[in-house]
Amino acid sequence: MRLLSFFVWTLSLAALRGQQEATTLAALSNKADSIVVATAIAATDPSPDFHRIEFRTEQSLKGTVSGTFAVLEPAGRCCGRALGTLAIGDRVLAFLSQRGGALHPLGGDRGVIQGSDALIAHVQSLLQSGTPDRKGALLATALTSADARVRADAALALAQLPTAPLDAASQAKVLTALDQELAAGTNRIPALVTASVRFVGDAAAPTLVRAYVHTAAEDHAMALGRGLLQLSATSVHQALAAEALPDAVAQQRACELASAKPDPISIPMLTRMLDAQPRVALAAAEALLATGVAPTTLAPRTDAAVLETAVQRRSKLPQMRAVAPGGLR
Repeated sequence: MRLLSFFVWTLSLAALRGQQEATTLAALSNKADSIVVATAIAATDPSPDFHRIEFRTEQSLKGTVSGTFAVLEPAGRCCGRALGTLAIGDRVLAFLSQRGGALHPLGGDRGVIQGSDALIAHVQSLLQSGTPDRKGALLATALTSADARVRADAALALAQLPTAPLDAASQAKVLTALDQELAAGTNRIPALVTASVRFVGDAAAPTLVRAYVHTAAEDHAMALGRGLLQLSATSVHQALAAEALPDAVAQQRACELASAKPDPISIPMLTRMLDAQPRVALAAAEALLATGVAPTTLAPRTDAAVLETAVQRRSKLPQMRAVAPGGLR
């Protein structure tokens, strides 16, 4: 059940992140026919079925929308609607598409957003960024923005950006942002884990392992574990060997990671944990079996009941390497 839960959680996370990444500021900037900074000046609903707001253009960032213009969408406040929460006088950043002679918000409720100075400056930079490596460096810098909306969007956009080299300073910004978001307990951690794996690679293993074994939040541990499974076994196990494991939670997570991504490097560490409390000892025995250590070798060091349970659990695991057999809980 734990393995199934991890698999379902991974699929749900991927679907949610896919929806969010499709409407990042970077994606909207590429797709929009026009991007404008505008002020809402009037509501001119043509019927109860539609909501229309007139705007006065303050600045065009892309395309040619001048003077005043109107944006139309179905009436009612629900998912994907951009106009329902606006008030007359609001300053917005609008990403617009031209369809059937009318302007429509692009990206649903992310197509018309409150236009802070930081957000507008960030979009201007995105429009001028050009190549993926330049955009990557820009997004890494945006992770340190004082504007929470910019930080959140940069994390999601960086996670989906085509992999390109990031210099050492930009890589450090990604890892620093991950540490900060972990401390704050935000929902940006999965995206930053993905960015760390893609742009920092095996050099991210110490940061990811440290966070994985010590975080108090189980969902954060899942996201970190999922990222660690994409790194080389050597980098992961070297980081595990260097990390202090002061309590049973940290020890069990280390064993579970070693079980999901076996490597002989961790055999000494796992062997020492056979003397720990039963739950940790069981996880250590499972990890040693996954590494290829024979049950007969473990028998002199392992409680008989613990070893029997470990062998039974290992024999029942589905062989689905893509979803981490051995179980990252």
